[in-house]
Amino acid sequence: MSKGGSGGFRQSRWLIVAALVVAILMGIGRIGSGLIDQSGSGSAPDPDCTEAIAWDEAADHEGSEETVRGRVEGARYVEDAGGQPTFLNVGRDHPDPDRFTVVIWSDVRIQFDQDPEMLFQGQEICVAGEIQMHDGSPQIVLDNPGQIQYAD
Repeated sequence: MSKGGSGGFRQSRWLIVAALVVAILMGIGRIGSGLIDQSGSGSAPDPDCTEAIAWDEAADHEGSEETVRGRVEGARYVEDAGGQPTFLNVGRDHPDPDRFTVVIWSDVRIQFDQDPEMLFQGQEICVAGEIQMHDGSPQIVLDNPGQIQYAD
């Protein structure tokens, strides 16, 4: 084998490494600039409290993407249940069937900086997503923490 062959391989390897470094740095720059969504799946809208519907109107909007506003009256993390859900009951607490519920499964819960039941208990919130009915009560299941915020 000639020296020229192995030198070309070394040079190609360094070009590949340099290209990877540049690609990584460009990706980091995009994350910092907000061009890459860091809030999760990106499938759900961010809440816009100015156009929110009241929590007690949510059942009338089943199947549609809405932002719902209301006060969290009860919040529970059910560690022993499958999927380890956190429930934020808005307007009225469980077991009242006339409540609105925000469901946060464990894979989304771990994306919060603090426990959601502690963050939102007693707070006025806005939550965006598809309104679904579960056992006669409307709910939104969070796909990412960006779907929920404190109301203005």
